[in-house]
Order: sequence, then structure tokens, then C-alpha cells
Amino acid sequence: MKVCPICNSRFQKNSVFCPHDGTRLVDSTTQAPGDLSKTTLNEIAALTQREFTDRIIDRYTARLVTNAQKARVTIFQSEHKPSPHRLDRLHEVITQLGTPLPNAILAVHSIDLEFERPYIVESAPAGKSLTQILGEQKKIDWKSALRVICNVGRVIDWAASQKVYHRALTPDQIYVYDLKTGHVQIGGWLQAEALLVDSPLNASECNEFAGYTAYLAPETAANSAHIDTRALLYTLSILCFELISGKPPLVGATDAETIAKHLHERPTALTSIMPDAGLPENLDDILQMMWAKSPNKRFQSIPATIAALSSLLDASPLSSAPEIERAQSPVFSAPTRTAP
Repeated sequence: MKVCPICNSRFQKNSVFCPHDGTRLVDSTTQAPGDLSKTTLNEIAALTQREFTDRIIDRYTARLVTNAQKARVTIFQSEHKPSPHRLDRLHEVITQLGTPLPNAILAVHSIDLEFERPYIVESAPAGKSLTQILGEQKKIDWKSALRVICNVGRVIDWAASQKVYHRALTPDQIYVYDLKTGHVQIGGWLQAEALLVDSPLNASECNEFAGYTAYLAPETAANSAHIDTRALLYTLSILCFELISGKPPLVGATDAETIAKHLHERPTALTSIMPDAGLPENLDDILQMMWAKSPNKRFQSIPATIAALSSLLDASPLSSAPEIERAQSPVFSAPTRTAP
């Protein structure tokens, strides 16, 4: 039996192409429903393997059709297609980030928001995502966690200097290519922009929000269009808690419940839930400042946060997280391809 990975229709074993959408059929015994692995996406990328899936996107490793260069492909689920009208905003983000990008930021190769399954093609990361690392190790030691958070902070602070704020910073978007140093690469800059709603809080109450509420700062939940780096500090504190403990601290059964927790509850101190982990005495104090409900009560900049976290490592801020610089040349030789 053969199956179409796009529409899931089934056909006789000798069938080759789906008559509905022209997709090459795959063996139903080896392909999970909806899995596009081993197919070619819009003559742009040959999808190698699906490495991540949730209710919003599928993520694939891939190679570009033109030159076999490795790539990362994000395909939006049919239920969460971004509006093609968001394309202008995606162009704006790409322009603001400029080129060549620092190696710590995944470059965008192509975008199509009008394809049957809208997609974004980015450069391939050098390491495993934090989602993959947590899946394998459950948690990581606190020193490695702090180095990762410091380096993530350095990257998003550089992007903020270009007036770009990552609105979907999750473990799946952060790739670590050296856990000992904490050096990272970050992707997904356009994903949240493509699905942006003004108020995730209102949208979640109507079951219309397509995002990742476990990491949203309270002010982002209320108005995601107007945030600054202090909102990202809140996200970093939640990520830090998850890396050390193995799970995010404030998660409800629904998006609305999760947002309510971030609005009204505080995470339990790490030293209380992990008393035998050898955590430094001041870690709770730093995290409590980072996840304060009011942005005015948090650290007022990412460099200040990096300095505080570095003090727990007995390291200078620059040794914990070196400054970010643009690469010598772009990852892709041609400008970003967009459609329509």
C-alpha cells in the first residue's frame, strides 16, 4: 500500500504519484502519516528526515535541490497556515538583520506562505537542539545551563541591536554545538513573526493562538507587538529553569491556563525542588529578578544579566559569552527567495 504524505490518501502498491496533488507516494509501512521525509518540497529542498513535530509545525533536515547544501526546513501545519500578508513583515525582519549574519543566527534561504504547506528554509545548524539534548539527557548540569543561557542572551541582544526580537524562543529553536562552552545557534526568527497576533492572551481565550505559551513573558502575552529585551530575559529565566530541572515551571492544560500562570504565579525556587543538586546560593536570586512580573523589576539589559550569571561561574562576561560578530561571507550565495 502507498500513501500520499500531503493528503494521506492511500493507493495500490504499483501507484507512483498522488492524483490529487502530484506528490510522489511513499510506502505506508515505513512512512508516518503526514511525514514528508524523502520527498522534495516545491523543487527547493529534498527533505531528509522529520526531526520535530507539534501542532504548529513540522521540522525537517534537508538538502537544497540546486547544490545539495544542508538546510533546516520548517513547514506549517495545515491548521496553522500564516497569512500571506505577513510576507512584508518577514522581508522587514530579514532586512533589519542584514547580511552576512553572525554564525550564531541561522540564515533564511527561502520562504513561501502561499504554498499548500507554507514553509521557511534556513541554513542547517551545527549541533543538536536543546529539545533533542533534553530528550536524551533529561536535564543538564547547572554550569553548562548557565553558559548556554549567557550565549543565547548574547545572540538575542545582538539581534535586538538590529531592532529584531525573537518572539518564539523555545528549546527547539536553540542549537548547541559545544555544550562545554555553551556556544549556540538560533533559528526560527521568522516563524513567530509569520503567526504573530497582537494579544496571545485574548487569542488563547478564544482557542485561536498558535504559539508557545510556556515561555511568554506576561507583557508579551498581553501585547506581543511591543516588547523589548526585558521580555526576552523572562523567557531566558524559564529556559534556564527547564535546562536545570528538566521541565518548564509554569505550564497549564491549555494555552489560556499557561498564560494565566505566567501572569499570576511565580516558579518555585530551584534550590527548593533540587536541594541536593549543588546549585549556587545566588542562582535563585538571579532567576527571581529575571522572571519578575514587572519588566521594571528585572535586570534592565541582557549584558547585566550575563554579568550576574557569569559571577556564579567565576568567569568574566566575555569568557562566558563572547561578543557576536557578523560572518565574513553569507551562508547562501543568492538572496532569500520568497513567494509569492
